Amino acid sequence: QGQLFAETIRSFDGVEYLLFPKILGLAERGWNAHPAWENLSDIREEQAFNQALALYYEKISKSEMPYWAKNGINFRLPQPGLLVKDGNLYANVAIDGAEVRYTTDGSEPTAQSTLWKEPVKCGSLVVKAKTFYQGKESLTIILNVE
Repeated sequence: QGQLFAETIRSFDGVEYLLFPKILGLAERGWNAHPAWENLSDIREEQAFNQALALYYEKISKSEMPYWAKNGINFRLPQPGLLVKDGNLYANVAIDGAEVRYTTDGSEPTAQSTLWKEPVKCGSLVVKAKTFYQGKESLTIILNVE
């Protein structure tokens, strides 16, 4: 069973955005009600869950998301992961074939913003990034560098 609380949804686009890709996760749990990570604890559970989530995104980014994009379905893209370590900016994204674009001047990332390809020196106090995939974009993630 999966719920969709619709009191703040104003359009069918909003329904699609909240359903996709979550509805596939619901179906996955229906087929596999007791995944391997369920019986683990501590860091092992988190690692196993993250591996399963990465595999899930790998599957749907190859088979489902291209279909959704081609057919105009308003699906949600996950935000990229960001990390500044030893003065270098690292980024990743769970979607195969997606791009991470970022800014360091406080502006919102666009499809024309700098494309993250490899760790780069980062002297900025704020990094903003988005996932871009087949004409869609995620919500912005903001990393305040300390």
